[in-house]
Amino acid sequence: MSRADPFIIYYNWKYYLFFEEFKLTEWKWYLCVWELYIPQNILKNVRIILKKDYHLSFPFVFKYKKNFYLIPETSENNEIALYKFTNFPYELKKIKTLLKGKYVDSILIKFNNKRFLLTSKLKEKYKHNLLIFFSEDFLKKPFLPHPKNPIITNQEFSRNWWNIIKKYDKLYRISQDNSIFYWSKINILEILILNEKHYKEKYIKSIKPPSWFLAFHTYNISNWIEVADWKVIVSSFFLSLKLIFRKIFKILKIIK
Repeated sequence: MSRADPFIIYYNWKYYLFFEEFKLTEWKWYLCVWELYIPQNILKNVRIILKKDYHLSFPFVFKYKKNFYLIPETSENNEIALYKFTNFPYELKKIKTLLKGKYVDSILIKFNNKRFLLTSKLKEKYKHNLLIFFSEDFLKKPFLPHPKNPIITNQEFSRNWWNIIKKYDKLYRISQDNSIFYWSKINILEILILNEKHYKEKYIKSIKPPSWFLAFHTYNISNWIEVADWKVIVSSFFLSLKLIFRKIFKILKIIK
């Protein structure tokens, strides 16, 4: 079993940690939630909140008016789906498809009375373009493409890797750097201009893994709680070799 993509929400004096869970024995991905108990510094009451026949990850949770919503990564189902919590944080109902296509790591933010959907569209394995769509009412009206799409094609900055951070009236976007290898580091970028005609951001800094054999996967923050996850490159390397040799043997068997 592996767990990834942590996203933390503070609500009613509690912290809830949403994440992707993968069970190797079933070869299934689920979205789950944990309750974080600060005094004891422990996680309790893990629950599966979304289970499908296709890959699920990146549980982007946000609040709009009095309700909580979820936008999971469902590119394998060729869509960006919007779910509403009917009983936060455990029960969900799909209410609409926001966009059709192979999009990953989508986040929704409010700016100047409009909702902007920042998403990364897959163009080839581990390579993405950052796209922006906007809507006056994301529940009732469609999203329109930004005229500057694709906004970013540089693989250092083109893939979102968690929510927009608001600090001192400034907005910061977190990007995943895939220019060297998948999950090599994350970048923090300040959003300077965001409207229906223009987008501009500037690089602030990068956060690298603490060791050469680790890859930085996810980073998120709520109040004073920060969450992150890591990938061990060495184990991934040997797993990749195993899969490569298995494929070679299958090819040789077919040739014979």
